Amino acid sequence: MTSVRAGADIGGTFTDIVVIADGGGVLVAKVASTPDDYGRAVIDALAQAMQSLGIKPAEVSEVSHGFTVATNAILERRGERTALITTQGFRDVLGLARIRTPRLYDLYYRKPVPLVERRLRLEVKERVNFQGEVVSPLEMADVQRAADFLTREGIRSVAISLIHSYANPEHENRIASLLNARIPDLNLSVSSSLLPEMGEYERTSTTVINAYVRPVVSSYLSELERKVYEMGIRVPLTVMQSSGGLTPVPMAAEKPVYCVESGPAAGVVAAYHLGRRLAVGGPFRQLPRNWLPVSWATSTGSRPWRTSIRPAGPAAMRSAKKRTSTGRHTFSTGRSGRLTRNACGGGTGTGTTPTGWLVCG
Repeated sequence: MTSVRAGADIGGTFTDIVVIADGGGVLVAKVASTPDDYGRAVIDALAQAMQSLGIKPAEVSEVSHGFTVATNAILERRGERTALITTQGFRDVLGLARIRTPRLYDLYYRKPVPLVERRLRLEVKERVNFQGEVVSPLEMADVQRAADFLTREGIRSVAISLIHSYANPEHENRIASLLNARIPDLNLSVSSSLLPEMGEYERTSTTVINAYVRPVVSSYLSELERKVYEMGIRVPLTVMQSSGGLTPVPMAAEKPVYCVESGPAAGVVAAYHLGRRLAVGGPFRQLPRNWLPVSWATSTGSRPWRTSIRPAGPAAMRSAKKRTSTGRHTFSTGRSGRLTRNACGGGTGTGTTPTGWLVCG
């Protein structure tokens, strides 16, 4: 049975999917994104790719996904209305941020508006020092008042970030337990479990972002996972992280802040592995000059274009050199495209590796 891996990446304009078979066949599809339901474009592109290659759902062994849902929610401020619970005297950490500015001499620069308005930043009496020692015990009456306020305001997502909780998470855990008991359906993001590091602004901001996008991302991933299952694909859906690795859907839904800007991270990781496979020695070293184009196909609309990897013998190498001696050549693969010899030599086109493998597409 053929084993097939699929990867899908969504952007604000286009959704791309790549399907790789264990025999080396590759298919790439690009379709228009569907902002009202980004998952629909992923499913459509995956179904189109499977139909083009004649793949059965049971043959799919992996589905990986990169998305911009979290990033878009932040930029467009379409996340969940969020509250922050922090140590008394520190609710303005989120607004003060850091003194660094992107434009040093711009006297009119204004910091971005915090994702949590000031009236929704709630304080509780407690204090832990940097060694994790309790200086002032947690005042549970303050936590009860915060829970009452959240209920009245209809808040469904809360970030908890106390001073020095990275050294001792006890107070944050107690607040989370009480809120879970009082408001069962509340989405909680706790800084000591999300980013247990010093740096109050960075930790608080990260926790707030997680709380802000968590309902949006969780809903999106749950729906996409359901649709993939309905296609007959029975492998777990994995999600790209901004660290460059993959994580299962439950983890991504719980900690979506790890997936913000995961698309660029995926590009870096892909370039790294491609460079290693092609034996590229360094970032400024050009590919070998015997890299010669062998085929090229363009994409029209959402119609996918097929690529493959296959070995090249000496005859194929001599033929390829003869066909590209003019420096510019049109290759016919059902549809035509144009590729320069210089572009191929620079590694941006198709060609053959020093080990004799032709890379088409």
